[in-house]
Amino acid sequence: MLYSSANIPYQEYRAISELMSAHPQALNGSLKALIAFGEIVATGESHDINLLEVVADWQGPRHVNYGSTAALPLRGRLHLYFLTPEEFEQPRPEPVPGQPWSSAQLLSRIRPAYAVLREEPNDYAHRIMARLEEMPVVGPAGEDGPDQNPISFLQRQMAGV
Repeated sequence: MLYSSANIPYQEYRAISELMSAHPQALNGSLKALIAFGEIVATGESHDINLLEVVADWQGPRHVNYGSTAALPLRGRLHLYFLTPEEFEQPRPEPVPGQPWSSAQLLSRIRPAYAVLREEPNDYAHRIMARLEEMPVVGPAGEDGPDQNPISFLQRQMAGV
């Protein structure tokens, strides 16, 4: 479910803005999308930042996380996930290189609460995520079902279910 970035607390949004400025330049035009997701987008009640970067020809690690540094002060942790445009556009059940999770599992985790912060070309990520909204949820380790997703748990709690 698409959310606005308005829920993201100022200090965390400032850190994300630093990345939105630095990463496109560092990636030389290869950054196709930057998407924030999880509790910070759904409720603003988290200091942890989860970001998906869709990068053409990405060969690096698929998940890295950071604590606070002098260059990027954080109150929580920063979790960066990387997919290629092919993995983003056509999610697969096979694990991405070097990870126990697949692109389908990661996108199932993202889609309940996300905000597209940057995309190239215009509407690229919005179109893909809208199409993915119609796909079945894929849980961890190949288990299907919405109960496998911690974000849907938060949504049920907020709805009083």
